[in-house]
Amino acid sequence: MKNSEIINLLHKNKDLRYVKFPVGIDFLLLGKLLTVKLDDVSGNMQTDKAAFEGWIVCLMTWLKVSIDKVELEWVQPKNAFNKHYNRFLFRVVQFQKMYTWFSVSGKNTGDVQKFVKELLSHKLKINYPRAIKHVSISKRKKEDFIESLFVNKYSYLIKDRFGIETLNQQLPVGVFIDIVNRGAYFFSGQKSAIDLWGIKGEELLIFELKFENKKVGIISELLFYLGLMRAVFMTCEIQYPQEAKDVKFRSFEKLYGNKFKKLTGYFLIDELHLFVGDEAIILINEGLRNLGNISVHKLCYKFHSVNNSLIWI
Repeated sequence: MKNSEIINLLHKNKDLRYVKFPVGIDFLLLGKLLTVKLDDVSGNMQTDKAAFEGWIVCLMTWLKVSIDKVELEWVQPKNAFNKHYNRFLFRVVQFQKMYTWFSVSGKNTGDVQKFVKELLSHKLKINYPRAIKHVSISKRKKEDFIESLFVNKYSYLIKDRFGIETLNQQLPVGVFIDIVNRGAYFFSGQKSAIDLWGIKGEELLIFELKFENKKVGIISELLFYLGLMRAVFMTCEIQYPQEAKDVKFRSFEKLYGNKFKKLTGYFLIDELHLFVGDEAIILINEGLRNLGNISVHKLCYKFHSVNNSLIWI
């Protein structure tokens, strides 16, 4: 059963009649083994064609009677082990830790094994805020505008709901070898950052915000950020550099040198992709439990553009 046949099977459910697969990712269902093939592993994980975690989780929930195991296969990029490929392999290794039913094709296991050795052999450092985050006033950049509203005018929405002591935005997630320097990137991510984050005692909360942006890729994105924060604040496999200890921008001083016993991620959305149902979130949390005290949840808001207000829904 190939892409078109799997889509036809999904379309039998009236709630999924508009679901379609993006170009660049292929599915093959033989017996109860689902093989997922990727063309571009260096692509942006927010895009649906690169979001293998999202598609796999959703297919496992909607077609759980038909699938027992999932195998991932991909085309190795010409420039193997570049910063984009390293980030992809980090995601693959994390997904392997989450689910016993997930495996990597024999064609690609060598790359995964080599990456794990690389990961353990380096002293990895993560980026940190270098300046204040100016309040966005441009409505053309709606997600950035709404993010600023959540941190400033409507900060009480999140703070009161979760009893958060600290709330801020745009936490950089670039990862480097030995030093934080443009020439030492281990993962891509020069401008990548966690949208919103907060602290409640020994719990770190992170929020992936979307507005009018329904993509399965939100799953891959949030899982990656949770994995990074786990590596920084739980297992200490990745660390902040010494020079970051005096940084005061964006409440960073509350993070530096801290350790958290709990990580919680939120899909902070006005609407989710119709393929991402409640059972997908349950399955994600089943996998995250294998990584530690980590979970994800859905948090829905409404933005009123007339008066620039935010409310929970």
